[in-house]
Amino acid sequence: MEVSTQIEIDHPIDLKRLVTNPDGSTTHEHLLTFIPVQFRGGTVKFCFVGRSDVNILREDARNCNPPAFNMRPARRFSNLAMTLKTGDLIRVGTGLLNLRMISVSRNRATIRATILADGLLLNLEPLGDCRELNLRGIIERLNRGADYRSDAL
Repeated sequence: MEVSTQIEIDHPIDLKRLVTNPDGSTTHEHLLTFIPVQFRGGTVKFCFVGRSDVNILREDARNCNPPAFNMRPARRFSNLAMTLKTGDLIRVGTGLLNLRMISVSRNRATIRATILADGLLLNLEPLGDCRELNLRGIIERLNRGADYRSDAL
C-alpha cells in the first residue's frame, strides 16, 4: 500500500504492527515514529524515534551496515536525526516501510510511504496540541510501553 501526505513541523507519523495475542485479542506494537523538526531551504531534518530492532537506512548512504542488534538494548527506543532532501529514500526495517521525500516547500514537506508488509498500520494524524514536542518524553513513554499520544507532551 502506498500513501502520500503533507506534513509540517512537529507532525508525528507512527508505524505500528497489529499483533494477535494467544488469547485471540489484538494489540498495536509500536515500531517507529518519525517527526519533521526543522525546515531549512530545500531540506527537512527528521527525528526517527525507533525501536532498537528496527533498522532505519537512507538509500545510497555511505555506511549501509546498521549496528548489530545484540549491541543495542532489546525493544528500547532511541532517536536518530536525519536531514532529507527531495528524492531521498529511507528504508525502515527489513521489508517494513519505504519513505520517500517527494517535495519540500517553506514549512511543509510531502512524503510518500510505501507499506511493504501485512499487518502494519500508519497513523498520519497530527497531534491536537500545537506545542513543540518533547522527544525525550516520547522515548520515555514508549520505553515504558505507553502511548505518547494519550495526552499532549
